[in-house]
Amino acid sequence: MTAPPLSPSSPSESAVDYVDYATATYPPPVAQEISTLTSLRARKLWHQLGVHLLRFVAPPAPDAAVHPRLPPGDDAALRLYAALVRPSAPRLNQLTLARVVACVAGSLGDPAAAATLLEGALERRAGLGAGPALYLDAHAALLCLGRGEHAKCAEYLEGAGEL
Repeated sequence: MTAPPLSPSSPSESAVDYVDYATATYPPPVAQEISTLTSLRARKLWHQLGVHLLRFVAPPAPDAAVHPRLPPGDDAALRLYAALVRPSAPRLNQLTLARVVACVAGSLGDPAAAATLLEGALERRAGLGAGPALYLDAHAALLCLGRGEHAKCAEYLEGAGEL
């Protein structure tokens, strides 16, 4: 089952459609983890959803236990973001949300798509709070620095954490 590619600003597919896609596309441990994420969201277990999302999308630590990971590639990260993260965003711990968004953005191969994702999250700056906004500002500045956009990097750093 192949679905059209997503962009950071494209409309989200339903969580059920995403689970169906994941079951048909990803290895069983990954599909099972996505099913668990969807179940947590359906049961409104927001803290557990945030913890599982972060563990699923974060780069593995060298000494960490092995957990199913999101497969590499832009499509996988954006599908997860559109189906589970964005619809749950207001209910998740906002710092955990910022960390998940930064991990998803960091997994994207296209720096422009990563910047769009971070900027989209920063549009909700007032709802995030100072700490999560600062975290996303720092990641956006780092992305700009890597792209050689020094002026834009300075803008993010000057406005870092402001609500």
